[in-house]
Amino acid sequence: MKVQRLPIDPSIADDDLAGVPQGSYVGRSNLLAGIVNDEFPSLLINGHIDVVPAEGPAQEREPFEPGRVGDRLYGRGADDLKGEIATANLALQAISTETPQFLLYPLALQAVG
Repeated sequence: MKVQRLPIDPSIADDDLAGVPQGSYVGRSNLLAGIVNDEFPSLLINGHIDVVPAEGPAQEREPFEPGRVGDRLYGRGADDLKGEIATANLALQAISTETPQFLLYPLALQAVG
């Protein structure tokens, strides 16, 4: 896969439609890896790689102490997409080994901040 680093325009922090910036975007990038040709990807796997800051308003639980309540897991990283992005990457590796003809079509894996 071809990997590209896509810089984040720092002015995005001033866009009301872009959410609440958690920090400066200076020097930060999104990543795009893909099998590229002149077509748009037929499959785009997208996930975020940023985290919510642990500082801020009072929280119900200590963020750095994982815990379980019933069938729910709480704590930093319990619900983010880093594991899903890693799993998607492993799945694409497995597909390239078992069914390489699938990877003849344009596809991309995107990790965004």
